[in-house]
Amino acid sequence: MVDRHLYVSEAPEPNDVDWEFAHATTEQKIKARMSSFVKWGLLSIVSFIVICGISYFQSHETEKVLEEQFQMQVASSSSSDSSGHSTSSSSSSHSSSSSTS
Repeated sequence: MVDRHLYVSEAPEPNDVDWEFAHATTEQKIKARMSSFVKWGLLSIVSFIVICGISYFQSHETEKVLEEQFQMQVASSSSSDSSGHSTSSSSSSHSSSSSTS
């Protein structure tokens, strides 16, 4: 005769039972959890790629704007310097002519 044992434990409280999935088998629950995990992973990866792309394009556009502003400042300072050079050279020629006189 085979020796059989019966293990008995206290039943869980009714609020502790997941009644929504009580009809599902363990295999169905595992498949649902794996499917949810895969979807969560794909969503996380896609979100990461989108955020990295936005960050890259934002920094790229910021660099372009800063470069344009720098070029405008260089152009405006060079045009004011060229007019400043002519006045400074003319004032220096005035000072040199007055010192020779």
